[in-house]
Amino acid sequence: MTKVELVEQAQEKLKEVIELLEEACADDGNAQAYIIDHLKIMCSRDHDYVSHDLNLDDLIERYEDDDDDNYGNEFDENDDEEIEE
Repeated sequence: MTKVELVEQAQEKLKEVIELLEEACADDGNAQAYIIDHLKIMCSRDHDYVSHDLNLDDLIERYEDDDDDNYGNEFDENDDEEIEE
C-alpha cells in the first residue's frame, strides 16, 4: 500500500470514530468541544472551524505530490511475522 492509501484508510476509520463518539457523547459538551471537534479538524478540511492545523487531507495531498509515494510501504500479510535471525 502507498502512503496515500494508508492515510485514506486511517481517515475513513477516524470518520467512523467521530460518528460513534458523537452518538455516545451527544449530551456532553466538554467531550464535543475538547475531543470530537479536535478530531474533526484533524480528519479533514470539511469542518466549520477556523483552523489551519495540519489534517489528513493535507497529508494525502502532500503524499500525492511526493515522487517517492511508495517509499517501501508495500505491505503483505507476512509483514506482521517476526523476523528470525
